[in-house]
Amino acid sequence: MPFFPTLFINSSVPAVKYKAFDNHGASDGVNLILGTPTNATPITIGSLTLSDLSNNGIGTLNVIAYDTVPFAHHTITTLNDLGLTSLTVSGTGDLAIGAFTDNVKTLTLTDNSTSTYGLSFTSSLTAPNLTTLNLAGSDSAAGSIYIGSLVLGTQTAFTINNSFASLSYIGCNTGSPAPYLTTLTLNNTGTGSLGFYNAYTPYQHNLLTPGGTPANLVAVELPALSTLNLNGGAIGINVIGDQVTTGITVNGGTANGDTPDGGIRGILFATAAIGDIAGDAVTGGAALNYTDKITLGNGTNLVQDNGLGNVNITLGSGSNTVVVNTASTIVQGTASQTTAASIVSTATPASAESGHDNITFAAHTLATADTVFVGYAQTAGTSPAGFAVITGLNSSSTGSDAIVFAADPLATGAVNQLPAFGGFGISLAFAETAASLHHHQIEAFAYGGNTWLVENSGTHTTIVELIGTTVTHNSSAAAGVLALHG
Repeated sequence: MPFFPTLFINSSVPAVKYKAFDNHGASDGVNLILGTPTNATPITIGSLTLSDLSNNGIGTLNVIAYDTVPFAHHTITTLNDLGLTSLTVSGTGDLAIGAFTDNVKTLTLTDNSTSTYGLSFTSSLTAPNLTTLNLAGSDSAAGSIYIGSLVLGTQTAFTINNSFASLSYIGCNTGSPAPYLTTLTLNNTGTGSLGFYNAYTPYQHNLLTPGGTPANLVAVELPALSTLNLNGGAIGINVIGDQVTTGITVNGGTANGDTPDGGIRGILFATAAIGDIAGDAVTGGAALNYTDKITLGNGTNLVQDNGLGNVNITLGSGSNTVVVNTASTIVQGTASQTTAASIVSTATPASAESGHDNITFAAHTLATADTVFVGYAQTAGTSPAGFAVITGLNSSSTGSDAIVFAADPLATGAVNQLPAFGGFGISLAFAETAASLHHHQIEAFAYGGNTWLVENSGTHTTIVELIGTTVTHNSSAAAGVLALHG
């Protein structure tokens, strides 16, 4: 293990400069001890500068912070070290770092302290070359690793590997902190949650709680993002301003955890800020003739995609809400707004389905609720342009799954079962005619082993194909919400 010199700081000072007497800054290191084990007074270092003889940055900084006062923290207002690859904090105290610029490609932040606040970058961490950020440590005593504003450069790919034992929050500055970023990968193998936002307030651990303050979840603008990879435990991300219309891919099939303190993971893609969300969501979406591909795991997920093209959504066995082509702003307010009854009132006007929305749910218990909001067909007839194809919904007298006809909050009553007339085209045309004569009533017919639903609001026709789900007159609608009860 290499020997590193140690600096002892027992009181506040305006500036500290350390220069190694070699030209090996990347392999050099410094141990910094702040206070003593009985220290009860926060220490502030105005600026800390670390370099070698050639003014290269020092690679390793180990900080031992002592403080007996909970939530009080030592502060380094400005950290000057352009070559820092590893920062480790230990001891009983908290450490807050203000402005910091780093030119390395890989940075590891480790919090092994027993503090109540943890390691935080309260101003900005500017990293024009950073491609991999590792977050680690054993501090599970309500501590966190928090970056208030991460500013990237021209990177096209960026990865965060989180193995931290508690909560990790990565904030990004207002505007577009990574205008060239096309691929973002978030890996969480830690026991806490990983959040990636524009800004976040420490100690507001839930992404969105009933009666909580969703304004603390400010979206980060990533205009070029086309691939989002989510792996491991609880992950939260809020993204706006994505200009990609040739298809967005979200790979999150192994991201199965919700935040351990009751919050719900959040993902939001939008062409404009439309509010904060509870759940995994992708809105905006692909242009005509392109396809968004969204795969998420067994957590509590909310997916919203209003693109004109196709969307393939595959979800796990948790409680899922899917919103396609509703042109709504349902993702604002409290967590209660993610229920079917509360969303339908804000989900109009719905928008036309121009592509095919293929939505697949994993097998789930009858007590687990999956809800799908669907828009209306762009054109009806025997070859409709735009409808939802849904696989895996439960239909049982004790089930919890539902379909929301977003174009018609007046849809009501028991499903009307129609006979099949041999060919699909004739059966669909008959159902559309029946729906046009009985507005707000849901018509159903079986064809090829699947169930087709047709509903007419008076101005728009909504068409849904259910694969593996049987719907009869035992299922009924109220205020646009069809409860699948057999």
